[in-house]
Amino acid sequence: MSKDIHFKNYLYRLRRMRRLSQKQFAALLGLRSREVIGHYEGGRRLPPLRIALSMEIVLGTKLSEIYLDLYRDLGLEAVDREDRLPGRYTRDIRGRVLGKD
Repeated sequence: MSKDIHFKNYLYRLRRMRRLSQKQFAALLGLRSREVIGHYEGGRRLPPLRIALSMEIVLGTKLSEIYLDLYRDLGLEAVDREDRLPGRYTRDIRGRVLGKD
């Protein structure tokens, strides 16, 4: 992964709305240090699945709402790949992602 990549997210805002410090948030996620929270909030790192799902639980929001732009981009990539499938396959992904048939 390139050092130039940043994963825009809403972690900082959601954490602050829950009135949690980085240290408290880290503890609730089972992390020993708050330092990694700064990396996640700054978009310098993506959390492993176990931590990401814990974030969803602790913050009371969907992971797709925490990483809104990444979720949208991945959805568009899936639609593009689906469009390249032979015509006999349905276009379920397109309908879910774009709200169209």
